[in-house]
Amino acid sequence: MNKSSNIVYYGLAVLSLKGISLIMMPIVTRYLSVSDYGMLNFLVSIASMLSIILSFGLSELLYRFNDFEDKKRQHIFYKACLKIALFSAGICLTTSVFLVDFVMSVLPTQVSTKALSFLFINLGGSVVLSLPLAILRIHGEAKKYMLVAVSQGVLQAICTVLLLELGMGVDGVMLSGAIVVWLLLALLAFRYKTLLLTKLDSENVLTKEHSYYIFSITLASVFSYGLNGAENWFLVSFEGKETLAVYFIATQFALVASIAFEPFRLWWFPQRFNIYKSNQQKAADIPLYGLAYALVIVITMMTVGPYVIDLLLPKAYEVSKNILPWLCVVFFIKTVSELLNLGCYYKNNASAAPVINGISACLAVVLTYVSLKHFDLYTMLYALILVHAIRALLFLRISQSLVSLSYKYKYLILMFALLMAQTLLVSHHNEIAIIFFIVGTFLVLSFTIYQRKQLLLRLRG
Repeated sequence: MNKSSNIVYYGLAVLSLKGISLIMMPIVTRYLSVSDYGMLNFLVSIASMLSIILSFGLSELLYRFNDFEDKKRQHIFYKACLKIALFSAGICLTTSVFLVDFVMSVLPTQVSTKALSFLFINLGGSVVLSLPLAILRIHGEAKKYMLVAVSQGVLQAICTVLLLELGMGVDGVMLSGAIVVWLLLALLAFRYKTLLLTKLDSENVLTKEHSYYIFSITLASVFSYGLNGAENWFLVSFEGKETLAVYFIATQFALVASIAFEPFRLWWFPQRFNIYKSNQQKAADIPLYGLAYALVIVITMMTVGPYVIDLLLPKAYEVSKNILPWLCVVFFIKTVSELLNLGCYYKNNASAAPVINGISACLAVVLTYVSLKHFDLYTMLYALILVHAIRALLFLRISQSLVSLSYKYKYLILMFALLMAQTLLVSHHNEIAIIFFIVGTFLVLSFTIYQRKQLLLRLRG
């Protein structure tokens, strides 16, 4: 199967897994109060933070160290990673039964005890589920990956609606996720029964190099949470669940941009190291194609998103449309950090990544705290943009010092100029922004059609 077909399948997978949750958003907001919806966002934020720690960066480990000539050794490596994931799942299940009250005592706001228990059950299954999904991506089995994602998205949507109809509220939303993830794991156990039956030999499969890589990835991800999620804790502490709910709506619409970009990310990240080894210029050009794609998505979302919010959601959430453009800017700058950082993950066991993320996370936490304590939500957004810009520059500078790639910086500068122009227009002159968007869309489509063959050849190599 060629690469362009894989990207299409990954696109369908992401659309089902994350897109259905966005379709569910106007439904869920009618079942839950603004406060309950804020609680749901806070629970999701907790899950995001804990999954970073409990997943141990195993998926990234599989991507980086997967060049086995012997298939049996490969299976043994997979089995060793699976044992760690199952250990992590055991911690989650134990916490869901015995330690929920302790976790409740350290949270900055009150949440449902049942919902928190279901969160840990869901989290344990998700940690294990990430491994077979990573293996499917490694072997280019995009169609099978899509089928798993579609199943998860559809089943969870149906289960959520049924439980909300039964009046279970936030508890029902969290329970639906737990049910579906463990059901999928039971089905995948048959698919990977050969792997499960593989015996580990006495030789230590995971080496010190693997351990250092896991540590670096996990530490980098923990720090990254300080840039993407930690603000929820400050929002719920200083502004309350209602403000958090409004912010959550804006983040969900900004997530549409991430979803639309995900097919490229799903294809590029497992392949980038191999592409760099075979063609360094291609490794420099493809990320810029990805950023151009991300820019189109971001400008579309910041221009059209506010109208969709007015159309689909209750009036209580209308403030979200003022937040959305700035979150789109954050997403684009974050994408720059993700795509122009190959050297930081290719050399020195990815040790540069946690340092950069650590510096950025500390800065983000401090500025977020000061912004919300002494100013307002919009000051926090400007602070996040500043921090992400600093992070992107650090990644680019250090990555280039480790692995020098011939990026065409003039195109990157042009992208930022277009992004800021549209952001200011959307914020202050919405009618002009619409005209600018229509003209820009026409030009992009014309260029894409004209250069279609060259772009496909470049991607396929």
